[in-house]
Amino acid sequence: MNIVYVVVDGLQAAYLGTYGNTWVGTPHLDALAAQGFVFDQAFAACPTVAGFYRGAWLGRSAATVAWDASSAVPHSEESLPALLSKAGFHTLLVTDEPELLSLPGASDFAEQLSVGSEDLPDETAESDETTAMAGTIAAAVDAWQQSPGEQRGKFLWLHLRGLLGPWDAPYERREQYAAEDDPEPPQLVAPPHRNLATDADPDELLGIRQAYAAQVATLDALLGSLASLIEADGQPTLLCLLGCRGYSLGVHRRLGHPADLSPQLYGETIHVPWLIRFPGANHAAGRTTALVEPGDLPATLLDACRRLPSAAESLATPEAWLPSLMPVIAGEASETRDRMLLATPGKDAPLQGIKTPAWYLIERATSAEDPAEISTTPWELYAKPDDRWEINDVSPRLADVAERLAALLQEQRRVLAGEPTELTPLEDDLRNTSR
Repeated sequence: MNIVYVVVDGLQAAYLGTYGNTWVGTPHLDALAAQGFVFDQAFAACPTVAGFYRGAWLGRSAATVAWDASSAVPHSEESLPALLSKAGFHTLLVTDEPELLSLPGASDFAEQLSVGSEDLPDETAESDETTAMAGTIAAAVDAWQQSPGEQRGKFLWLHLRGLLGPWDAPYERREQYAAEDDPEPPQLVAPPHRNLATDADPDELLGIRQAYAAQVATLDALLGSLASLIEADGQPTLLCLLGCRGYSLGVHRRLGHPADLSPQLYGETIHVPWLIRFPGANHAAGRTTALVEPGDLPATLLDACRRLPSAAESLATPEAWLPSLMPVIAGEASETRDRMLLATPGKDAPLQGIKTPAWYLIERATSAEDPAEISTTPWELYAKPDDRWEINDVSPRLADVAERLAALLQEQRRVLAGEPTELTPLEDDLRNTSR
């Protein structure tokens, strides 16, 4: 069996049809979702590249990076690529993100290929096939076809800068998302990363969203071609698409990920797509609302391999890893957790949040970027799933809910720090908003 994982940085789940989008055409990714299994509530527990890979390769909660920005781990810690290599897979890492190669676990791949350039093109591309993303995907396909097939098969990990790379999709794609009376879409190629002023021009914001939509449409077309090439190979293949983190598009007055500011913990930034297509159409058309994060990925993949007819019995899951999601995928369980800690490195201290099926509590930033936004309440509280974009902060009206969730947050943090702490059972009103 072969395994292909595609990770796209900056990809909002909300811009895919399978997550409810009706504006941007994503037929290939929607087809992948229909053929596979969809996680509706997948979140970047720490919306940074280092945070994502603390989870995706090392099986830990990504939020722990907030208290360990170096992402340093003991040399003896087992990684997903190391275990797959031991089990007989040929492991291959291809990326256009230079930071990736310095992270723990990257050196455990048998092959590492860094492609692309950090220099921005001068203008948009003539076609999808001449974009920066297309070049990275083509390099991955070439490396995949030339790499040896080991006893178990091949394992390709393709990481794309994606929506944090050049916005060089053909300009015609931007025009497709502009109505007749809209201004001409912008010519920008560099993705914008900044805070928005209170009097920001709505037409400018609309144009930026059109340019983002064009990138998503091009990504969809390119990944459709990649999926076709994988199918033409004729080998049973597990194919997975994940978002590394999202991309802010102005809902909370921010664009992108400004380097001089701490990442936000709103849905634009943390809600990411996660789709898995299994060999033989197993678990096709399945989906779950269980809370999941990148740290669930390694144990889930090993468990999936063990459940195949040609199971690799040597794939033992390290005890320190987060548990597998295969019981959820197979319908044997409804969830593996009822709460999730989220955190991101801050200038002075990490920003934190906690999710339950019914609520999302976010620690309010200690220094507001706009003095008018300074609040006396230390938390923001949002009812889920109704308040999808975290617009209506109900913490002033539901202080009791906020206080109990804040206590659970600190308890969850102690657990992740390795302290022997027993989690307090989640009360009904913290699981369901019908109260």
